[in-house]
Amino acid sequence: MVDHVRGLALDARIGAIKGLEVVLDITASHNLAGLVPARLSRARDIWKRS
Repeated sequence: MVDHVRGLALDARIGAIKGLEVVLDITASHNLAGLVPARLSRARDIWKRS
């Protein structure tokens, strides 16, 4: 998941589903402003375009 406002890529998993509501458990966050690992390059591209 990408948080455009804060410039973060978040690793998350689904914690619970209730109707149309989904609860995510955030396992890690990564700053997209500087250098990022190759696996986060797509998230960084999305963030830069917004």
